Amino acid sequence: DKSIFKVVNNKTLGIGIGEAWSFNQKIIKLFSGKLLDFMGIPLPRYRGGAHYTWMIMCGERKNGVRLQIINKDMVQGKFDSGKIVYSLDYTMNKSEFLPIHFFKREVKEGLKLLKRFLKDVNKGKSFKLKHINEKNSLFMPRLNTSYNGWINWYWTGKEIESFIHSFDAPYKGASTRINGQRVYLKDVSLLKKNIKFHPFQSGIIIRISKKEGLVIATSDGELAIKKILNTSGKDIKHKFFTGNRFITSQKDFDSAI
Repeated sequence: DKSIFKVVNNKTLGIGIGEAWSFNQKIIKLFSGKLLDFMGIPLPRYRGGAHYTWMIMCGERKNGVRLQIINKDMVQGKFDSGKIVYSLDYTMNKSEFLPIHFFKREVKEGLKLLKRFLKDVNKGKSFKLKHINEKNSLFMPRLNTSYNGWINWYWTGKEIESFIHSFDAPYKGASTRINGQRVYLKDVSLLKKNIKFHPFQSGIIIRISKKEGLVIATSDGELAIKKILNTSGKDIKHKFFTGNRFITSQKDFDSAI
């Protein structure tokens, strides 16, 4: 949009929020160092894409938001090299374990950061720029739920639980098959019981109840599932019975590579 060259002056501050492109040198120069990027991650950790999905898989609870100077070396979604102008760190609550929880918390903490920053700007405060410690850098690529969200039933119950959580709302859910049909699992929890199953038993529906939903055997406990969606998004958990088995084929995994 060429009109930007008519409105930007030496008092203009630019903040990019969720932009999917990289700025060229002409735009960067136009802002004279006052073009910033809002980062809803604890930079330099979790660079790349699918930030919250990866964080949930890893059991990461330490989170943060950043304002970073945009420079010519930055590549959107790949590398962020600008100095940090403003930052805020926080810890996720125990009740916040799905991507939708992370997004909502980011909005809350991000607004807090921006209000504080703009208040300091209006006061004429000077900002001490911080270099990024590349020793702490962690990059993870972007994901596509339809291709990458296949469940491996040979993982432990804890690993399966975190994987399903990481593709839950607002996404369509982690995938597997039952009776040859592709389904998406949501609203799961690993029941804390002193029981273990052989990996061959993993994925079998061992119990069904109104309170727990469908209870599945895993190598380190029982996994309770309350939502089983078909490809149209309809909950079809009532169609399955004890003894039915969830399974993901090698062909499904190969499609995710």
